[in-house]
Amino acid sequence: MLVKLALAAVMAVGVLGHTIPAEDRWMNAIITTDFCESGKLQQVQASMSTFQQCVTNVYTDENFRNEIRAAKLYDDNAKIVKAFCDKSAQVKSCLRPLVTSITPCFTASGLRTTQKEFDKMIDFFCLNDGANTNLFIKEGGSECLEQKRLDFASCKNNKTPEITRLIGVYGSGPAVPEKERCKLEKKENECDFAAVKSCGKPNLEKLIQQLLDSLDFNCEE
Repeated sequence: MLVKLALAAVMAVGVLGHTIPAEDRWMNAIITTDFCESGKLQQVQASMSTFQQCVTNVYTDENFRNEIRAAKLYDDNAKIVKAFCDKSAQVKSCLRPLVTSITPCFTASGLRTTQKEFDKMIDFFCLNDGANTNLFIKEGGSECLEQKRLDFASCKNNKTPEITRLIGVYGSGPAVPEKERCKLEKKENECDFAAVKSCGKPNLEKLIQQLLDSLDFNCEE
């Protein structure tokens, strides 16, 4: 889950490459392959390059590039973040075909939920001209995520036995009900959040908690 948070930060402040963990590694990690149909993983992964090209195209507008150049000249990170956030609606448009491409891994309701999650995360990071993104950077958010990368991997891997059991019960990954997937994601969130807390950054911890609260998981719906 918190890997998705890194994606949202990357999209909001992509030009600040030196503050964000290796982009391809973290962005590719958002593709949830645990429940994908057999033989469809390559098809799903291929959609990432299309998404990345779409985002690149969004940021090739000459007016936008000039605005970024001027902000960099004065080392005005807040202005850079605002410029990227002004493009958030277009980035959301790039995300829609990416989410659709992971149909072999989700139920129809799961796809809708995933799109809403991405939209909410982008909105969260771009609220008030990117105030939350600026706080994320100021509090060393990307450094914390990088330091705890192995912890996040363990949180994800801890789900494997239950995923295997659920696929055995329901016959295939996409057939696993969203209620069951939601419970697994909430457990992973809790595990990820514990890793963030261990970075010892109270303001970052509060920010991540606000993000999780904004997603408002309700596994009983």
